Amino acid sequence: MRARQLIQKSCVLLFILFYWGFAVADIQQIVTLGHEKIVFDQGQISVYKDPSESLTLEGAIALNAQGKFLPTRDAISEGYIRSAVWGYTKISRPEEASSVWGISITPSYLDQVDIFVLHKGELIEHLAAGDQVTDPEHDLHNRHHIVEMDFPVGSFDLYFRLKTTSTSLMLLKMIPEAEIIEFIDLNVILEGALIGVLFTMLIINLINSIWLKSSLFLSFFLYEIGIIVTILLSVGLGDIIFPSLDSTEHNTVFKIGIMVTAIVAFLFFYRLIDFYFKGRALVDLLFLFGILHCCYGIYMTLTGRFVEVMSYLNWFVALFPVAVSAIVLPNWNEFDTEKKYRFSGFIVFGFFTFVNSMYVNGVIGASGLKSFIPPVMIFSFQLTLHFVIMCSIRKSESVVEEARRAAYLAARDASAERLQRERDQTFLAMLSHEIRTPLAVIDSATQALIRKNDRTEKDDYNGIRYTHIRNSVKRANELLGMSLIKVRSGKNTGTEYDIIELTWSVIKSFDDHDKKRIKFWYPSSKMIGSYRVSEGAMHIVMRNLIDNALKYSPLDSPVDIIVREGKHGLYWSVQDYGPGLNEHVQKHMYEQFFRADERASVPGLGLGLYVTRQIMEEHGADLVVDSGSNGTIFTCCL
Repeated sequence: MRARQLIQKSCVLLFILFYWGFAVADIQQIVTLGHEKIVFDQGQISVYKDPSESLTLEGAIALNAQGKFLPTRDAISEGYIRSAVWGYTKISRPEEASSVWGISITPSYLDQVDIFVLHKGELIEHLAAGDQVTDPEHDLHNRHHIVEMDFPVGSFDLYFRLKTTSTSLMLLKMIPEAEIIEFIDLNVILEGALIGVLFTMLIINLINSIWLKSSLFLSFFLYEIGIIVTILLSVGLGDIIFPSLDSTEHNTVFKIGIMVTAIVAFLFFYRLIDFYFKGRALVDLLFLFGILHCCYGIYMTLTGRFVEVMSYLNWFVALFPVAVSAIVLPNWNEFDTEKKYRFSGFIVFGFFTFVNSMYVNGVIGASGLKSFIPPVMIFSFQLTLHFVIMCSIRKSESVVEEARRAAYLAARDASAERLQRERDQTFLAMLSHEIRTPLAVIDSATQALIRKNDRTEKDDYNGIRYTHIRNSVKRANELLGMSLIKVRSGKNTGTEYDIIELTWSVIKSFDDHDKKRIKFWYPSSKMIGSYRVSEGAMHIVMRNLIDNALKYSPLDSPVDIIVREGKHGLYWSVQDYGPGLNEHVQKHMYEQFFRADERASVPGLGLGLYVTRQIMEEHGADLVVDSGSNGTIFTCCL
């Protein structure tokens, strides 16, 4: 029960405080002039919106008397609206107070502010400030919109009307005569400092883009140019940049500059997060949508509807980084350090953009302190983004350097491995040569014994033994030949040789019985060319294919070797008239140690076609087989 009563009392107290706060705000404060600067951002002003933009001073006085002017809690913060805004405050000047006062209107890009000073109901002064008006009688500094007036002793009604084609933000300040020069100097110094810092960063980023050869820094440089030009136009320096244009044209150029800078910003930040992540396509659409909106904004500006397009484009700009971050952030753990740096820069951009958009839209409200939001946002954002990009590029350079070092080590290891392999191959070639010599002697002796046995002894048992010995020598010789494939196949690639002469040399390496079966068909006695397969490797291919055709076809059937020219090069073919290759053999015949006929009477290790296929593939040549009941033909496309 006590808890319930406590809650009820608390609610009543909060309601009383809430109501009292509004009641206090409704009481129009009287501003008393003294000897210090006064900033009208503490509820001293009441406001009335004039959608028709036709309300006169007399009409404003009448509406104020009817209570139509509503109190504000800070300065004028209406955002982008298509209305004139009237403001009212009451001023009292004691006799001891300064008589001459400067009235400052900020920001500097406001079009026109009319200030009406009434004493005892009579208009005693009409002052004007803004980009689109001049008031030589009262102007102290036309670019910073400061006008001067001498206030007599007494109470005054101060009315002012803001009429602008930009955001309806306005901060009113009154500066005593003794502080006016200091106030103007301080504003000029702050303005120059901001522009100077931005120019310095612009030069630094240009140097970085050239020194580091970074397109990202170059994009940042172009983006900063857009910002600086827009700032120069906003502070009234358009006369220096475009001296031939009048104030209205300067205003239009300033607004177009905002749109162009926004396009450059979209392009830069797209480049900043230009890497893969889930949802990339959706983010691309958001960027495209933003750029198209800015292009549409240029059209709207040229047709006099800048306020209308900015009233919703600013909300899009505020929510855009939030939407992109919501898509990208779930991928954070998958990013490397460089990508995290880059996206961190985008998050910084999102924060500053959101705050600035809320300010110019009138959500945050204008005050003396809050008027520093745009310059502080610009400076902080540029500085933060500079270091983010620098860290990103440094990390990228570190990764590239590590990759280069890894590539160097890999190349060094590969070079050492290649050197060792060449040594092994050289040793293998020497060893094979040394072994082949005695094998050749054994083979020759065995052939002599076979011929002698055929002429004299007619001993079938010895004949079979001699034949087995010779087949074993042949298989050993074949194995040595296969082991040298890597050594031979890589040599003399691209050198010219005569394919006809090479074929004859291979045919001559077979025994007399096999040579009688081989028929060689060719269009010309010499066919010298630079073929895809080197001469040494082609010798192995020819030997293997001819040997296979002889082994797997009837002993009395011919083996045809055919050389012909085609539109895609030279074709070298071997055709036998055996039973052909079944589906199983065609599927496995290129496998290592596969033999189509496992009988011992058919010599071989099952390496011939495997080695042949390897050689052809390594040299980028094709090996085609066509087999049927009338025999098999292997074709090398050289």
